[in-house]
Formats: sequence, structure tokens, C-alpha cells
Amino acid sequence: IPLSRLDDAVGRVWEMKGKLGLLEPDRQLVREMSPAEKAEAAADSRRICETAITLLRDRKQALPLKAGKDRKLLIVGVVPKSRKGGDGGFSRLEYLQAELEKRGFSVDLQHNILYETDYWQSDLTERYDRIIVVVMRAMHEPYGPLLFWDDEAQSVGGINAMPKDKTIVISLGSPYLVDTYFERVGTCINAYSRDEATLEALVKGLTGEMAFKGVSPVG
Repeated sequence: IPLSRLDDAVGRVWEMKGKLGLLEPDRQLVREMSPAEKAEAAADSRRICETAITLLRDRKQALPLKAGKDRKLLIVGVVPKSRKGGDGGFSRLEYLQAELEKRGFSVDLQHNILYETDYWQSDLTERYDRIIVVVMRAMHEPYGPLLFWDDEAQSVGGINAMPKDKTIVISLGSPYLVDTYFERVGTCINAYSRDEATLEALVKGLTGEMAFKGVSPVG
């Protein structure tokens, strides 16, 4: 390799470091973001989330939800909890609940649907206008494969036994979960994450405040 080629490469690296201020002797390695930077990051986050959320199917036109028609909602979190601590993100669903309540819905929240409580003689579809099933699996939370087992697998069975015109399934994580477990459910959404920007965008999509723009990354 000619020395001139190496000089060129090193020179461009140093030029970029200079532009970023990396060569300044008093440069701070870590600093708090300015209010303007925080506002820009929040705006970018909202834009990305509103563009990403994907409506996989809505066979019976269950969406958008309307407070006059779908007033009473139940959110069922199908989320494994770790015996070593941590709720797998279940508490994030309280934010989703609050955002829907702001829009005039009456919303209850529960963890899983089990044989001993709801499965065999469930009247959930009679007591609620819509049942929003939110499934979450995150890497190492708890440790194990990105699948469902035990109580969560039991919940999947109960949900699939419910009338499909009342059920909406949303994945806040793996885009594979919906088609792996809920192929028969008519209204399904992939939202990919569980941060506040994602949940806000999700509620806008559910209530028709924005159109779903995302395209599924998996076949």
C-alpha cells in the first residue's frame, strides 16, 4: 500500500475527529444533553415510532377504537416475569392504560389469562367491548428463548379460544410472536418496543389519530 494512501486515510480520520471535537484537550467524554438536543431526540423518537408501527391485519375492521362504541377495554399482558426479579416490562402497560383512559375509554389491566381464573368459564368477552392482548418477550428478561411457556403459553390458549371479533393482539417486541401464536386472530399489530414514544404512537394508531405506516420486517 503506498504511503500516500495511508496518509490520506489517516488524514481523513483526523479531520473527522477534529470536526467532532475529539482532539480538544478539555473535551467532556460525557455530558448532559441540552434542552434543544433533548427536544430533537424526542421528536426523532416520535417520528421513528409513528413510521414503524405495523398493522399486520384487521380482517373485521375492528379499528379504529372509538370511546362511544368500544368504551370498556381490557388489556391482558402476556409477559413472563422473572423469579430473579423484574416484571418483564408488564408495568409499562400502565402507561398504555393511562393513554387510553385520557381518550375516554374505561380500561382494566391484568396479567395473563389462566385456567383457574378465566380460561374455562370466561365471561371477559361479555364484560368488555374489546380485549387488547399485549405480548412481550425481551432478551434475557427473563433468561431463556424468545418464546412463551407455563402461564404465558396457557394464556395464549385462552386468548385463541375467545371470539375473534373482540380480540386485538399487539406485540411490543419480537415481530415473530403474532404469527407464531395468533395466526387465527383477525386484528394484529407489531409495535417492536415498549418505550413511551412507541406506546403513544400505538394509541394514536388504535384510535385513528394516525394511519399505520409500518411494513413488517418478516414474511
